[in-house]
Amino acid sequence: MVQISSMIDICTQPLGAANYRAIRRITCWVDRLIRIRGKRWPRDASVNPTRYWVFFSQAFQYVRRLPAEEFRNLRLHTYHIDGGNYQQLFFSLPDGFRLAIDYLQQGLPDRFRLAAPQIAGEYGHSIDGRLINDTTLRWQKLFRSLWLAGELDRLSRQKRPVFLEIGGGYGSLAHAILSAFPRALYLIVDLPETLLFSASYLSLVHGPNRIHLLEPGTMISSRAGDGVSVILIPNFELRSLKSMRFDLSINIQSFQEMSAPQIQTYLEFLSDRSVVLLSCNHDRNHFSDERIDVTRSIRKRFRVKRLPPPFEVSPVLSGSGPRRARIAIFGAGAAGVRCSKKLIGSKQFQITAVIDNDRRKQGQRLAGIPIEPPERLARRNWDFILIASAFYPDIIAQLIYLGYTELRHFAVFEEPRLSSPSPLPILFHRYNPLIRPVDERTDRVLATPKD
Repeated sequence: MVQISSMIDICTQPLGAANYRAIRRITCWVDRLIRIRGKRWPRDASVNPTRYWVFFSQAFQYVRRLPAEEFRNLRLHTYHIDGGNYQQLFFSLPDGFRLAIDYLQQGLPDRFRLAAPQIAGEYGHSIDGRLINDTTLRWQKLFRSLWLAGELDRLSRQKRPVFLEIGGGYGSLAHAILSAFPRALYLIVDLPETLLFSASYLSLVHGPNRIHLLEPGTMISSRAGDGVSVILIPNFELRSLKSMRFDLSINIQSFQEMSAPQIQTYLEFLSDRSVVLLSCNHDRNHFSDERIDVTRSIRKRFRVKRLPPPFEVSPVLSGSGPRRARIAIFGAGAAGVRCSKKLIGSKQFQITAVIDNDRRKQGQRLAGIPIEPPERLARRNWDFILIASAFYPDIIAQLIYLGYTELRHFAVFEEPRLSSPSPLPILFHRYNPLIRPVDERTDRVLATPKD
């Protein structure tokens, strides 16, 4: 592990001989797949990349020509796939990530508590010996939603659950699921260009012997060897899976990038073979030429229900609340004064109540508002409570006892120590890693095939 600052770690190590051979084998395999596709299906819209992915594939084709040794830092190149990079994380504060991961993991069994692997150039904040980054939080949110929906319990009852992911990114979700279900069989169907990333990443993290690269014309059966955890399949070999059945099929922001024929092909295939389909996609994605309503397409073959959110968030925090949200400040000391100064004159917020436990302050005024005891919160002349006090842990416990929920009813005010831009109002930067939109703007559904 190389610590490059007091804020984040980048985890890397030299490649062994087996990994050298695996990376060379993967790059040759991807080159061969691209040539085969070009010869057999030069103009077939159902297997060739959309214009969207042609553009991105051209941008990251240099990765196939990198020396094998450079793959020890593969994660420094995966921004081509998910848009994240270590520089964004460098300028973030670990406190927000600690709060986020603790909040998302509360009540979860240990096996469903995620962390990034400390290899392959993975980066993040080191929190209690665990490496945590934006991707960790993204999948922890998804795991929490699946747990609330009962899906993780259902999958845990399978001796060897079979997962199929259409569009596997660089392999981070596959790693998360295999960490929770080590006996699972995980299948990834993707464009050859993108399989370079997922095959290399999973080979480095889980070992090359557990990764199988499917050769064209090969069929896969449910009796795949116990020593194999991941099978990587080029998208034009979907038929190789026709005898399989999948306990959970997954598509994360991939259908939204496909053409109508491609989506139709996949949904027709999955409807006969999937117990449950998990889809997290933007409907009518404005970056797509066809702007397809993905959920509507799924409804033609599946019964659809919404995936529960990982936690309830006040509209004030999510930015969808009233234009002049009413704020109750809990704390009339120095922090409360600083908080009130941030709110006074704001076009987003207005102070409607000030609360403090100190009876000596009650009856005085802060920002022209009378300071009152906590019982006055019952009037609900507020949309959201901001805790502005050094005693915030005690106040959090007090508010929970009174029946309020963090993020849904209250949050802790903390002045930012960095001036980096935030998608949240400056008052709520503490919760930025937890609430930052990733999949929240997508239509997240669980779908079961129609009879």
